[in-house]
Amino acid sequence: MPIHRRGVLVAIAIWIGCLLLIAGGSCLYIQREFRDAEHEEEATLEAEVVAVEQALLRVAEEVDWLHRLAASRHGLEDKGNFGAAQALAEQLVSAAKKGAFGVAQVALIGANGHLEWSTVPGFQPVDLRDRLHWRVFAERQIPYDETFITAPVLGRASNRSTMQFARAQLNDRGSLIGVSVVSLDPQVVSGILDSVGGRSGHLVSALRIPGGAILGRSRSGDPTALHLANSTMRVIGTSLDRGDRRAYLRRDYDPDEGMTINAVRPVLGSSMAAVVSTSSKRIRGAVLDEQLPAILMVDTALASLSLLGCFALWIAADRRRVRQALAEAAHEQRAMELALADTERLLRGLPAAVYRGHLDASGNLEINFISNNACRISGWKDLTVVTPSWLWQHMEPEALQAQSDFNRKLAMHGEAKREFQFRKQSGGWLLIRDSARIEQRGDDGSAIVIGQLIDVTEERLLQQRAQATSRMAALGEMASGLAHEINQPFAISSLAAENVAFSLRRLEMPLPESVFSRLARIVAQSARGQAILDQLRAFCKDDDGVFEVVNLADVVDSALILYRHTLHSSGISLDLKIDPDVKEVIATPAKLQQVLVSVLTNAREAILERNPDVRRVLVTLSEEDEGPVLTIADSGGGIKPEVQSRMFEPFFTTKGDGQGRGLGLSVCRSVLMAIGGRIEAYNNDEGGASFSFHFKRAQQSVS
Repeated sequence: MPIHRRGVLVAIAIWIGCLLLIAGGSCLYIQREFRDAEHEEEATLEAEVVAVEQALLRVAEEVDWLHRLAASRHGLEDKGNFGAAQALAEQLVSAAKKGAFGVAQVALIGANGHLEWSTVPGFQPVDLRDRLHWRVFAERQIPYDETFITAPVLGRASNRSTMQFARAQLNDRGSLIGVSVVSLDPQVVSGILDSVGGRSGHLVSALRIPGGAILGRSRSGDPTALHLANSTMRVIGTSLDRGDRRAYLRRDYDPDEGMTINAVRPVLGSSMAAVVSTSSKRIRGAVLDEQLPAILMVDTALASLSLLGCFALWIAADRRRVRQALAEAAHEQRAMELALADTERLLRGLPAAVYRGHLDASGNLEINFISNNACRISGWKDLTVVTPSWLWQHMEPEALQAQSDFNRKLAMHGEAKREFQFRKQSGGWLLIRDSARIEQRGDDGSAIVIGQLIDVTEERLLQQRAQATSRMAALGEMASGLAHEINQPFAISSLAAENVAFSLRRLEMPLPESVFSRLARIVAQSARGQAILDQLRAFCKDDDGVFEVVNLADVVDSALILYRHTLHSSGISLDLKIDPDVKEVIATPAKLQQVLVSVLTNAREAILERNPDVRRVLVTLSEEDEGPVLTIADSGGGIKPEVQSRMFEPFFTTKGDGQGRGLGLSVCRSVLMAIGGRIEAYNNDEGGASFSFHFKRAQQSVS
């Protein structure tokens, strides 16, 4: 064989060998890119599933709140407290109309399996005994203390395809008396999943535990989105149970998408699990789309350069290694920046502030990260002050002292909840719910803690007012019954005294006139007792907020009938300055009486606490330019400067534990604001405090 032919063959052989080496190196490079991309996707999935879990946790808390309201409404109705039950029913109807978190209906199925009550207008008592969410409790398929969730089904009352969150309602003996049902629109739940997750190529799902029924999916209308078969989701769901609260990654084979990567995280305190999925096929396709052109270009250049000799090949290979290292470093940096940006975006969109901390073996919790949306939740506008120690600096002292108990419970049970007051930047206070759980335990007894902070001020205020309404309704029923029973002896005494006087005068017996004056005094005192009972019934009755034209002088007189004796028995003098020309106002008399009695009670307590030489309460009613003004002044210790800025806040009280809920003045202000008035509090020059109630005239309120 000629030398030049051998040289050509050798050159071709060397070139083919170089091509094989280049092709092999390219395959190895692509495989490594595949692994790196999957690892990056796993980190992204884990971050995304945390945000999805928090969103589903808010949905579960909303459902739990509605179940408790429905149970309270049913209990009040069974006790005959229809006014309070109707108030809770209206609140449930309002929640269903707003449709927050996809709430479409709140209903109650009776013990006979028929629909007893629903927020749907004009509902019919349809038979629901064949429904799964009824049968699981009627047949004791699951414990009574668990919430059962159905897959989307067409509701017979709402006529909408909804998911049913059912919970057993029990009597005092623990027997089933019904099932409360909260219906959620799966489309809205899917929208919530879209808002907190669902990156391109990701599928966000909410599953029922156990069974794996699909409760919601993201990107249902996106043709490019990931689509997993229902059988795959059932495989994931059946691997979970209610007692397992671990978060983990798993790989499953899907008939349509091939091998999938799934981040699974059960939702704390519910029968739901958050799942974020992607497929290896899509990850590899994205890597090939990004890297293949560059690889082909490099391979072609290297193949061409290989013909120039070993030296040129060595130089090209060396440059390739440098370029590869730089490309990998840049790629990793871009991936980290994208993952960080995605995490920050998800945290900003959460309805709760998320924090991360370290719990050491001694039980000390140190927070090392808190999300920036803590400003929006806590009312602080300065981002620069939100540091890990910021939470401790503005927590109420009692909660800070109880921190060790919270840490001990967290270390023992793996999760803990509490509520505490938190100072806003403006000086007011919020009620914050702190929910924390241990994410990972170390060998040395320490643990990584993840928690969330949620503002529940409005929720607790509504609960307190609902309880106060229930107590006042019960007091009204009791007072009405007592007044009816006591009124009979008064009437009999009055009638007997009148008959005795009439008989004595008719017999014309020579009796002293003092006998008849004493009989007349019995009649007068009986009438006075009946008047006090009538005022007591009017004070305690539930007037449902009906407004009417009110004479303020009559309201003051009615309140003093109830409270004048209490002031006198405490050694407190009562002075009145009533302007007879005061105009009428639009208000609810019973609520105004309650406001006056509340302020008079505060004045009495302030005087008894200070015990001054002069014990006096002055009630003044006058007509001012802007309308009637009612002022109650006392000779107590006055209002402290640190109290005056917060005295109308809900839950704020200067009384000891168990002596007050801090709602009295807050309710007074709400009553005045409801009729267009206002309340002011200030210290008197001569000592003591004054509370002034400013009203609008009846003509002003109507106009």
